[in-house]
Amino acid sequence: MTSTSIKLPVDLQFQVDSLVREFDFETQEDFFKEAIRDKVLELQKILFFQGTDMVAKGLKGKKVSSKDILTAFESKIHQ
Repeated sequence: MTSTSIKLPVDLQFQVDSLVREFDFETQEDFFKEAIRDKVLELQKILFFQGTDMVAKGLKGKKVSSKDILTAFESKIHQ
């Protein structure tokens, strides 16, 4: 595992300390890991939906409907 240092403004450090105690995190490190994991997941979801939106626009431009996609998908499942 690698190590990274960050500097927090005093007011934010007080908020973190309070949340660590309030939500029973064992350490600040545990709090930061969970916060970063949550943020990474949130941003990955945004990227995923941006990608699916681009695919949907491309398919719509080719006159492929949702029904066409579902029909093709179901036919592959039942083969």
